[in-house]
Amino acid sequence: AAEALAAQAQQALGGLDLPQALYGWQLGRGEVPEALWKQVEAWQQTGGAEALHAKFAEVDAAADEAMKAAADAAAVTGKEESANVRFLQRAAGDPDLAAVCERAGLALHALTSRTEKLQRTWLSGRDADEKLRNQLAAPQMAEGCKLLALTRAQLAAEAPKPPPQ
Repeated sequence: AAEALAAQAQQALGGLDLPQALYGWQLGRGEVPEALWKQVEAWQQTGGAEALHAKFAEVDAAADEAMKAAADAAAVTGKEESANVRFLQRAAGDPDLAAVCERAGLALHALTSRTEKLQRTWLSGRDADEKLRNQLAAPQMAEGCKLLALTRAQLAAEAPKPPPQ
């Protein structure tokens, strides 16, 4: 009868779309819900906090390379724009060369605009990375990562228990 009532309670909570309440109820009974445990196992199997920090190092390295490439591209297009202006000055009397220089100038301007947009996007991405890094450095995250490293039995044992009645 108690199991039937528990099943009814689980169904009612699930019907109310309250999985957190259901998880809390099960954890309070010393059980780790299967769906929650599968998420914990996935975290553990992918390497947990260590893997997350390693991924951040990879992101940082890739971001550094991307900014270096964008800076190199900006430097090259800047030099090319200067050379194009000098060439245009020398070709002042030749309308065909002037037209070529104008088209080259437009293409260089488009590349410069794209490079600047990439640099702005990079800065925005790095800001987002920093926010996430700060969240991961929070003491609550460290505590959570410790819990996520536990076995299912250890995690259930760590769950707060209701006071004896």
